Amino acid sequence: MTTAEAAAPRASARRDGLLLLAALLLAAIALRPQLVGAGPLIGDMQDDFGVSHSVVGLVGTIPVLSMGLFAPAAGLLSSRWGLRAAMAACLLVIAVAGLGRAVAPGIAVVLVLTLPIGIAMAIAGTLLPVAVKHRFAHRPAFASGIGVTGINIGAAVSSAVAVPIASAWQGWRGALAVFSLATLAVCAGWLVLSRGAWSER
Repeated sequence: MTTAEAAAPRASARRDGLLLLAALLLAAIALRPQLVGAGPLIGDMQDDFGVSHSVVGLVGTIPVLSMGLFAPAAGLLSSRWGLRAAMAACLLVIAVAGLGRAVAPGIAVVLVLTLPIGIAMAIAGTLLPVAVKHRFAHRPAFASGIGVTGINIGAAVSSAVAVPIASAWQGWRGALAVFSLATLAVCAGWLVLSRGAWSER
C-alpha cells in the first residue's frame, strides 16, 4: 500500500468528523432562540394580550422546568428511533410549535405550544452529550465544547436580534417566526451533515 493510499482513509475519517462536528454545532444553535430570544419580547407579548407579567412570564418558565422534567425521555426516543432521527424530530417540534406561537390568537395557545418546545429542547440538549460519546469518545472535551459553543451562539444571537427583527417585521410574532424558520433550516442541515451517523437504535 502506498503512502497516498494509506492517507486516504485518514483524510476521509477527518472529513467525516468535521461534518459531524458541524452537525452538532448547528443543532446546538437551535436549542435556545425560542427561550432566550423570546425574553426581550415578553413586554410586547404582555401588551398585545393584555395579561399580567406573571402569566406571560411562563413563556420563559415552562421551557426551563421542562428541561429538568423531560430530559430522561431522550434515552427512550434515541433507543426507539436512533439519535439522528430523535434530534431531527426535536428540531422539527421546536420549529413547528414556534411557528404556532407566532400566529397564536391568545396567550393560552402560546403557553400550550411552549410546552412541546420545552420538551424538545430538554430531549435535544440531552442527546448532544450522547452524540459526543458515540462519535467523539477520543476527544470528548473538544466535541462537548462545540455543543456548548453552539448553544451560546444561539442564545446570544437570538437575544441580540429579537428586538430589531420585531421592530422591522410583525412585532414579536415576526421575531418568533424568523427563529422558527431558522430552526427548520437547521433541521435540514442536521439531516444532511449527520447522514450515515447516529442511526443505530
